[in-house]
Amino acid sequence: MPQVVLRVLNYKACRGAIMFGDTLLPSECFLIVEELRKTSLCFQCAHGRPTTAPLINLEVLHKQIATLTKNRDVKSWHGLRREDINLERAMQRLDSARG
Repeated sequence: MPQVVLRVLNYKACRGAIMFGDTLLPSECFLIVEELRKTSLCFQCAHGRPTTAPLINLEVLHKQIATLTKNRDVKSWHGLRREDINLERAMQRLDSARG
């Protein structure tokens, strides 16, 4: 298929797609997720845009963090790992990223 035809089809597919803020029935959501799961690139559209967003309960996450740090001398929390702020380690990471 010529590249230009593929681009036009991709454009038309996205314009007709469900967009952020569209109201859907639970049954429609289920069918969409089931169909999306069958595709080879289920986490992005033809243009590489994300099709899903992670859901998290922040209250539960904060409780889990509080439980992990309870009765421990924790100065800072980075992501899901406890680490002290270390300038030398940060410089090493920057140097390795630069190649």
